[in-house]
Amino acid sequence: MTVRAVGRIIEFPRRRLSLCDRLREAFESGPRERGEGYSREGRVELRRGTSTEVRASVAGNTAYEVRIRCAGADRAEASCSCPYAQSSGPCKHIWAVLAAADTGAHLASLTAHRPQLTLIDEARMIADEALLERGRTQGRVEVLLCQLGARFGDVETRVADRVCMGSDAEMQRWVGRVLTAGSVAEVFADE
Repeated sequence: MTVRAVGRIIEFPRRRLSLCDRLREAFESGPRERGEGYSREGRVELRRGTSTEVRASVAGNTAYEVRIRCAGADRAEASCSCPYAQSSGPCKHIWAVLAAADTGAHLASLTAHRPQLTLIDEARMIADEALLERGRTQGRVEVLLCQLGARFGDVETRVADRVCMGSDAEMQRWVGRVLTAGSVAEVFADE
């Protein structure tokens, strides 16, 4: 907001709208009001909250699983395990999680003034996350193989196979060891 006052311009910072204010139009009033009550009553258990994702459990008739993630600065994707979300649209559980997330810096990557909310099937969201995790694991494998090659020369097939079969915990140990080990065998010592 800009105001002109006797030959000079005064800038006032815009009040940043809350997450709920920005996503209000995606919800009918009933689910919003009931979800607000759920949030006030402490029925939301945030299990993971980052600038790009929120995972929570909401106590209703049963515990419902809610996931909300940023799909760009102007779009969020949400899923809820309740029957209403599966058939009718954004539910009170999703609103309750948004209200709880508003109290922290969660979903801060959703910066658009009026972002779009898309309901997606929970199975699809889980499949997408599994695909992302596989990609991260493949990236770890490639980095470790590259480090082994740079440090010790050509990587034998049996070593590459061992790396490919390694767990995330093993990968982290090996990545740390490759920097100080005197040989490939030392990287995988005690394995």
